[in-house]
Amino acid sequence: MATPRRSSLVRALTAACVVAATVMAAAAATAAPAGAYPGAPWFEPSKPYTGNFPDPSVVVDGGTYYAFGTATGGAYLPVMTSDDASTWVGRPRYEQPSCVAAATDPFFNDALPCPAPWSPDRPVGGRLTKELWAPGAAKVDGRWVVFSSARQRLDRDRFCISVATSDTPLGPFVDTSTGPLVCDSDPNGSIDPQPFVDTDGRAWLLWKSEGVPGSVPTRIWSRPLAPGGTSFTPGSTPSELLRTSQAWEGSVIENPAIVRHQGRLLLFYSGNEHRSAAYATGYAECASPAGPCTKSNANPILASRGDRLGPGGPAPFIDTTGDLRLAYHYWNAPFTDYPAFPECQQQGTCTSSGQRRMAVEHVQVVAGGLQVGGPAPVRPSVVPLDAACPEGRVPTGGFEDVSSGSPHARAVDCVAWWQLTTGTSQGRYSPAAPVTRAQMATFVTRLLP
Repeated sequence: MATPRRSSLVRALTAACVVAATVMAAAAATAAPAGAYPGAPWFEPSKPYTGNFPDPSVVVDGGTYYAFGTATGGAYLPVMTSDDASTWVGRPRYEQPSCVAAATDPFFNDALPCPAPWSPDRPVGGRLTKELWAPGAAKVDGRWVVFSSARQRLDRDRFCISVATSDTPLGPFVDTSTGPLVCDSDPNGSIDPQPFVDTDGRAWLLWKSEGVPGSVPTRIWSRPLAPGGTSFTPGSTPSELLRTSQAWEGSVIENPAIVRHQGRLLLFYSGNEHRSAAYATGYAECASPAGPCTKSNANPILASRGDRLGPGGPAPFIDTTGDLRLAYHYWNAPFTDYPAFPECQQQGTCTSSGQRRMAVEHVQVVAGGLQVGGPAPVRPSVVPLDAACPEGRVPTGGFEDVSSGSPHARAVDCVAWWQLTTGTSQGRYSPAAPVTRAQMATFVTRLLP
């Protein structure tokens, strides 16, 4: 997330500690949350949750969806689960770990109870003394790894990246690091870490370097991770994937996240000032996790609309049916910032105050790029390999470089209908697998009557 967010986040978290102290004093008489901050309803254990959940990272494992978010509602690392990517439930409570020095919380469900030992504590009261943002989670070599942005210095807004591990996606995650994993030389450091495990099992880490406004652009980087995912591959170096270049981005790009879908490597990211309706989401297509990457000319593909302002923090994932989905956060209109008062908890007005809530939508492949929103893609019926291309039932692939008069047009349309290819972002015909156009067209032509 962009540097300008910090003043509001510091204000919000400082107020959180005031609320936390009040809650702890009344713990025996009320079921109020510990450490909840303004604008963020209590992240209640084992209950459906629709409140503040910024910077989501979504992972699918064993048919269950797991969503990880920025510190909110009394937890450094809130984690939700879902079986349909629609209704999300807060992590169950568990016994408060001994590393937590605060008074015992009977509702404790923080998946990262004691983050980044090297990150300084801010001079405030309450349990959430560290500043933690934008987690990225993945299952690497059978073990769960979560990366987070943590404050490195108190005298300036400099953040760096730490890593924690767990045997389960619900944690508790343990961070034993003695220093940052990533800390770019930019004055404000590095944020927004997001791991990616490719189809070959190799893991990568993406992140954003903060840049210097007016002189050094914000940039998106990647670097391969060593087995286990808690360090980088020896001898590897970071690869620059993107930097600010399109007008809609303003001076900021951030929240990188990669997904492989139908043979294409898609890099989603946010751009512009996060506390504004101008904040939006774009994407690029990459040749590999190390680049090069080319931004879509159709960006932004997700911008403010209706009651959702500033949609960003994209988290692409492949659902249990094989469809591409995108989780993201948005401001509930008309707000583009958090409330400036802590009384929303006591007054019951948090749900009508500024929050960054999570949404999940389907992503459609359309001519010219990607479209976020709408119903799930319509899948053709499973076609036996010895079946012909059904006459009159196959829509045109709509590829710019395949004319209707081409003798191969019908074969190419079948290729698209069977979802063997979706074409390029420019609407041109291209296989979605490592085969040539001729091989694919020949294969389908043999099945035609």
